[in-house]
Amino acid sequence: MKSSSVVLEPPPPEDARRLRAELRRVLPPEAFARQPWRGVVALALVPVMAVLVGVLGTWRLPGVVCLLLAFVLGQLITAVGLVAHEALHHSVFRGRALESLIGWLGFAPFLVTPGNWRAWHVQAHHGAANVLVRDPDILPRREEWRTGRFARLFHAMSPGSGHPLSFVSFTFFFTAQGQAFLWYHCRLPAFQHLSLHRARERGLTVLLALGWAGLGWVLGPRAAFYALVLPHLFGNVSLMIYIATNHWLQPASEEHDNPFVNTAS
Repeated sequence: MKSSSVVLEPPPPEDARRLRAELRRVLPPEAFARQPWRGVVALALVPVMAVLVGVLGTWRLPGVVCLLLAFVLGQLITAVGLVAHEALHHSVFRGRALESLIGWLGFAPFLVTPGNWRAWHVQAHHGAANVLVRDPDILPRREEWRTGRFARLFHAMSPGSGHPLSFVSFTFFFTAQGQAFLWYHCRLPAFQHLSLHRARERGLTVLLALGWAGLGWVLGPRAAFYALVLPHLFGNVSLMIYIATNHWLQPASEEHDNPFVNTAS
């Protein structure tokens, strides 16, 4: 039996605006209030993370225990990173300094600075989520795959491509996306309007990478593997499980940023 497929056209942008307005009308005011307790919890988790790094760096524990602690540390990094996402969307603290502090604590393990995140995620991605060309996180189209070396690499890393790299890419995908925007995407014409001090953010990113490398050298190979490398890999996987399903399962758009169509949540 031959099945037929139905292609659903996304509603026009004016419908999306009406939906937003209606949601804002019916939801209670507290739904839009800042939630500083999230930032307090995130700040409280940082000393716990530091203790775990110290334990993994100084105690000679069995490998299985180290693996378990590395996994826990990776989930704590993810938790603080998710709070950093909310904070830099102005939904946690009122002050920019506290927002930036949470941003550093949440994204530094992934080599992403708050300045890079504001340009990459807040401005570029949320300014045109899942919109072709204008969203740096969108999967490449077939014509871009044929003509662009970067698009072919991105496709190889993406789930479902069948490339061997796609089976392990979630362990570094989030970090790679941040670096791709900082060193590649922000130079493209579609992103010239963004507020990004490229030289400063690139310099800070290099210093950040050197700082993590220096800490790894102090800890030694075994401790650095369990205290730095594995938590970073686990954190990437946890973040990408959410990020990929939130957008990549939805249809791309040619021009309109309609979150009721292009965002799963």
